Amino acid sequence: MRIPMLFSVSFLLLSCQGGLSLPSSSGLLSRDYEEVAVFSIAWEGIFFIAEPDYYVFVYSPGCSHCQALKDIVIDYALNRPRIPMYFVLANASIPKGSNPEQTLGATAIEEAFIVGWPSLIEIKTAVLIKYLLGTEAIRSELL
Repeated sequence: MRIPMLFSVSFLLLSCQGGLSLPSSSGLLSRDYEEVAVFSIAWEGIFFIAEPDYYVFVYSPGCSHCQALKDIVIDYALNRPRIPMYFVLANASIPKGSNPEQTLGATAIEEAFIVGWPSLIEIKTAVLIKYLLGTEAIRSELL
């Protein structure tokens, strides 16, 4: 019984840290991040957007959870921007932390971090006011 559990945990970690690339649950990848390339920004630029309120979606194309959200976040960004959305490709230079509540209230990049990906943060009047981690929380926010 320990081997399947170990395999499951290892598989999950690999898929969300860019080690594996998996198709969406439908088996069809209808959207592509290239569709929102115009909304791509670097992590270091998340506080320099000329909008009063916006989302930043941090993702990795090889993460299965990011893949599961891909159609939702791209559709939201292109068709329903009640709050505009920008995209940050996850990379090793983005600071990581363990408690997302500690990044709330950040007003500068030195104060911000992510716990993992997919992550959705909301910045309003240059203050990080919301941090959502994981498929269900992000799906609920955008739908």
